[in-house]
Amino acid sequence: MQNTFNRCMFFPHLAHTFCVANPVTAHLPNEGLPKLLYERRKALGLNKRQVAEMLGVHRDMIGRWESGRHGPRVKYGPTIIRFLGGDDWLPTASLADRLRRFRMMRGWSQESLGVYLKCDERSVRDWEGGKPPSPAQAAAVEARLQEIDAELR
Repeated sequence: MQNTFNRCMFFPHLAHTFCVANPVTAHLPNEGLPKLLYERRKALGLNKRQVAEMLGVHRDMIGRWESGRHGPRVKYGPTIIRFLGGDDWLPTASLADRLRRFRMMRGWSQESLGVYLKCDERSVRDWEGGKPPSPAQAAAVEARLQEIDAELR
């Protein structure tokens, strides 16, 4: 029954409305990786334990990822990408996004990426954190990412 008088149904003398989250839908993810994981799991008719076994994690992690409380570690990136059937959910707008995406797709650490980019781990961490490289470094990094991508295909 809808309250059309802007009064509380249980306390009609109060001129307040109360908003309560629907407990059935309040926990559902609404965007990004959490939503994609949840929707894919439901579409396949799987429970969290089954997905956890497929991805090699504890079932509690699936709940944390779906709720958005925690993001997955980079090492789980390749299996998540396979489970979802693509990597469109990874952002690519900035160099920092592209570096994180590149690492996530391969399950690489910052140190591993640094080796392939011929730089140290600290530089990768700084760049992923938003500190821009010099224009010459940025061009070299972008070129190296494309080379590595071509080699690994």
